[in-house]
Amino acid sequence: MGSRSPRRRPVFVCACLLTAIAAAQQAPAKPQDPAALPASPHDRVVKLEITAKDPVSEGHGHGIAVEHAPAFRGTLHVWTRVDGDFDTRLRVVANGRKTFEDDDSGGKPTPYRCLIVDPGTKLVISVMAARPGDTGKVELRLLAAPETEATLAASKQAMEELAAIRKLRGQGDSEAAQARAVALGETLLEVADGAMSTELDDRRWEAQGECYLLGLMQPTERLRRLVVFHRERTLPDTHPRLLMAQSNLAVSLQQLGNPQQACRIFERVLAAARRTLTEDDRVLQGILLNLGAARSDNGDAQGAREVNEELVAIRTRLLPPEDERVQIARNALASTLNELGDLEGARAMQEQALEVSTRTLEPDNDTLLTAQANLANTLSQLGDLVRARALKEHVLVVKSRLPRTTVLDLGLLKLNLAGTLSKLGDHTAARALLDGALAALEDVVPAD
Repeated sequence: MGSRSPRRRPVFVCACLLTAIAAAQQAPAKPQDPAALPASPHDRVVKLEITAKDPVSEGHGHGIAVEHAPAFRGTLHVWTRVDGDFDTRLRVVANGRKTFEDDDSGGKPTPYRCLIVDPGTKLVISVMAARPGDTGKVELRLLAAPETEATLAASKQAMEELAAIRKLRGQGDSEAAQARAVALGETLLEVADGAMSTELDDRRWEAQGECYLLGLMQPTERLRRLVVFHRERTLPDTHPRLLMAQSNLAVSLQQLGNPQQACRIFERVLAAARRTLTEDDRVLQGILLNLGAARSDNGDAQGAREVNEELVAIRTRLLPPEDERVQIARNALASTLNELGDLEGARAMQEQALEVSTRTLEPDNDTLLTAQANLANTLSQLGDLVRARALKEHVLVVKSRLPRTTVLDLGLLKLNLAGTLSKLGDHTAARALLDGALAALEDVVPAD
């Protein structure tokens, strides 16, 4: 018995190219539809009403104890749901010895505990008012994620395969890493009872990260869908892990050419985050950043500007002016200004972000590289092609030697620079870069 511890968006990406790549990556859907899967027969929902007659827990309010004996091996997700502002707290005693407590980790004010259980585990779960004197109605949710021999074996095999994929990616063998990542993704989608498994949810989360880094957009999206299904079934709708999974799925949909659906998800995630998170929370700020990018891709540049201005205001108020997160927000807002036609306003903000980033960040830092790439694109539009070329060449050189650079990103950087070289009349160099970009993208777009 134990307890489990519970994008920067590149700008000026060719949308038609991304859509074509996404279409080429489409694969037939697997017969198992996660959304159609039933709840586990081991799930339990207990409706309680805490009154002034119930015992008082030391340091807290009145509470009710519920006994529970899981009849499965796996993970038990424990949390409460209430109406209104009734704030609750959890205390779990396992087998009369080990005690776990929680107040808000499910997203304020929702308590949440994730417990490893076996048949025979005896739990006493106390639901308490977090504040002395409070009373109200509450649902105690005990949601099961059973493991089988098949899911545990698949999880172990996946960990070994993930280590091999990371090694291949670190060695620069993208082709072999991609092939193994695709195969692993298919396996993780097909394991019997795998959608219910929290062990495999952890592996799917790791696998989608590897697929994303390798530029495998369709496998990434399919894994992220199943991660979201599992977390929507087992976690409170305000839990940071769920919000992060939903945000990642929205990013995939955006990259696959569906900004409308991406926007809908981000708007819903932001509404949930605003209910429980404060402005200083990084999850909330990340959602604002991603929503701005999705609105922009959806043609709503003004809506993008609104959330990006909110993010800049939050970060400049809460953080030192040279903090990296301030520069990320400035870059995002500058990109929106560019889309709205305010090229000089965009340039001024990008120059500011670049000046700070150059002084405070390492040369291969992603925020610095993004600032250089964004300014280069604005300079191109303003006609300063010589400086734009120098910045683009620098970014390409640095990112080419970074293992974390995706195949897709590298191909797009080459295409972008090739366009600038062509405008400058250096057609030979432009053609060489174009050929290199297409060769890189062959690893992303399967042969038809």
